[in-house]
Amino acid sequence: MEALTELHDSRQWRAELRRHGRRGVFATGRAFESYLARRDRQVAALVRGLGQR
Repeated sequence: MEALTELHDSRQWRAELRRHGRRGVFATGRAFESYLARRDRQVAALVRGLGQR
């Protein structure tokens, strides 16, 4: 995780993100767990919605 954090924080990485028109979204720990929980709820809602046709 330390290597990924260092990469994310590097000037070179930010330059590549800009070059490709991307956003720098990176999370660890609780922030990442929270992100995964939100995505799980979104996917579950989508799957439920698909089954109600």
